[in-house]
Amino acid sequence: MFLSYVNRMFAELESGTKEFQAYAAQKAERLRIGAASSRLLPQALTTYAARHRQGQFCIRQIIEPREMEEQLLGGRIDFCLSFQPLRHAQIYSVKLTDEDIFLAVSPRHPLARRPFVDLAEVKDEPFITLTSECGLYETSLAFCRDAGFIPTVAFEINSLEVIANLVSADLGVAFVPAFGSESLSQSITRLPSRTPTCRRGIWLSYKALWQPSPQQEQFRTFLLHYFSGPAPDSSVVY
Repeated sequence: MFLSYVNRMFAELESGTKEFQAYAAQKAERLRIGAASSRLLPQALTTYAARHRQGQFCIRQIIEPREMEEQLLGGRIDFCLSFQPLRHAQIYSVKLTDEDIFLAVSPRHPLARRPFVDLAEVKDEPFITLTSECGLYETSLAFCRDAGFIPTVAFEINSLEVIANLVSADLGVAFVPAFGSESLSQSITRLPSRTPTCRRGIWLSYKALWQPSPQQEQFRTFLLHYFSGPAPDSSVVY
């Protein structure tokens, strides 16, 4: 009788130890995220951290889609946020949302008090753009082509803050993304484009046939709701 009691006690102790170890592992788990732009995540992570105190993150900026695929498939990152789906048989890409791209003008610009702009109205203006290795560079040129002109690029700079300063100084106009440019609104005026519509998709990618940990699944579900995206099964690209 006593031996049975002792064996049961040790079995419960071992079970409790395993549960604690699993809990501790979950608490210490670090979520590894690759992002095409560092501006996509700060607000989302702030909201997530306020709800889930145990979150730890490693964020890497990865611009090239091929490198994103390699990092995901190699297990070096858990998730990837990009401006296009990753078209690989072993990767799911889910569209989270469409991001507005605004035309930034000086507060003194003749268009600044308008609720919107038709992009052709600024075809003769000098443009200030991000550098060519940034995804928004090619996207900006495509918007201008859709409006029927090729922009005159006066400056190429890899900092939105510097771009905002130059726009504020009346040295040109620029395209700025919705995410991350809110803090620049005191020095520039952001105008939506009526024609053409200027937007780009934001996609979440992760390995297909993947068994996420509870914390990874929690974060994935959070992102889908945070960006008000569709359910995972409704917009999956293989």
